[in-house]
Amino acid sequence: YRRAYVLNPSPELAESIGALLNCQGQLLMRMGQLAEADHWLEEACEMVRSNPTFWADRASCAMRMEEWLTALHMLEQTMAVAGPSAPLHMLCAVSQKAMGNVAAGLKHAESALALVPDYPGALAYVHETQDTVGKIRMAATDQVLRGKPTDGANVLLAALAVAPNSVELRCKRAALLRLGGHFEDALVELEALLPTVTGQHREMVRRQMALAYN
Repeated sequence: YRRAYVLNPSPELAESIGALLNCQGQLLMRMGQLAEADHWLEEACEMVRSNPTFWADRASCAMRMEEWLTALHMLEQTMAVAGPSAPLHMLCAVSQKAMGNVAAGLKHAESALALVPDYPGALAYVHETQDTVGKIRMAATDQVLRGKPTDGANVLLAALAVAPNSVELRCKRAALLRLGGHFEDALVELEALLPTVTGQHREMVRRQMALAYN
């Protein structure tokens, strides 16, 4: 097929050859021969780099092989060609979560909701993340009730791994560090947070700083 293209290079021929390669890849994927399928799908992408379907199909194959980083690259290529969409963002979210990057997955879920406010998969992802954070907060509170605020602050690190931009969580962690007598650590946390917030969040941070100084 490459010889045919070299002899008669044209976008139309490239698209036709790409479609044949992609079809072969999809057939092999349905047969469960994923590594072989990936080879053909890659050939299709190389033949026509501007066809988003080819990139998306290769991303699907990579996800089935649990090659999440490759899948993310393919999905990014798809969006670069075709533009972002809620389904593509959710496939990115699934891939990120599979690699343990829940926070990065949450950003994709939020991007999906920005495009389609009631997109079911994105709503489920956000609700699941909120539920996870809620459970971690309860575990941190349990440590405080046991008289171990520093342990509670350490527990909250898991919540911040899920929601690193949560001002409330970071302030709560600083408050627990202060209660545990770690005033300098609390101030370091708050001083790093202060330049990044405005409005009510800024006042929240300033209140916690005042308590830590006192």
